[in-house]
Amino acid sequence: MPKEKKKEAISHKVRVLSKEWLTNNTFILRIERKGLQFLPGQYFVLQEGDGRREYSVCSGLEDDYIEIMVRLIREGIFTPRLTYLQKGDYIQVEGPYGFFTMRQEEMHQYHYYFIATGVGISPFLSFIRSYAHVNYTLLHGVRNVFEAYRYRQIPDERRIICTSRDDRGDFCGRVTEYMKANNIIDTESIYYLCGNSDMIDEVTDYLESGGVDPFDIRQEVFF
Repeated sequence: MPKEKKKEAISHKVRVLSKEWLTNNTFILRIERKGLQFLPGQYFVLQEGDGRREYSVCSGLEDDYIEIMVRLIREGIFTPRLTYLQKGDYIQVEGPYGFFTMRQEEMHQYHYYFIATGVGISPFLSFIRSYAHVNYTLLHGVRNVFEAYRYRQIPDERRIICTSRDDRGDFCGRVTEYMKANNIIDTESIYYLCGNSDMIDEVTDYLESGGVDPFDIRQEVFF
């Protein structure tokens, strides 16, 4: 995620409301909102013990809770601690931070492509839940179809699941391969990219080579 100078960061102690496992290594942590405000696409810094990490919000503006999607890194230092949290436990939260947001003045004018890999879908879930009127197509690259997190929240006609290791998605292959195979280059659309750096670099190169204005390609690198 992009770094920014955090001025007078205020830490909030909030209660865990629930933890929902989506796969054996990914879960949704739902915490009380407690008056916290954010824009869809922004992130909070979670702190547990002496560990800290940034997570995009995947809940909507009108929800009375905040949801964070966590991918467990079993050999990591921080995310295993989050797996021990239970309903009623408390965690420290700072933020929100970040500029990976949508511009109100554009929303009624353009078609959007939301392009994600893995848990990079998080900010797009927040976009979709917050801005029902937005015209969008979501491309989600995952290894297996069961990693298409919360795809039932997205209308069938608005999502393409690209699976690299099985053939049960809408397209067998990577996101970039789908875009090339289907000539997905529209210089009148706006593109939001979120996920691993390889995907973001490849898609950006592809779009720019097809004439898309770099200003219309917005990026958030997760890992």
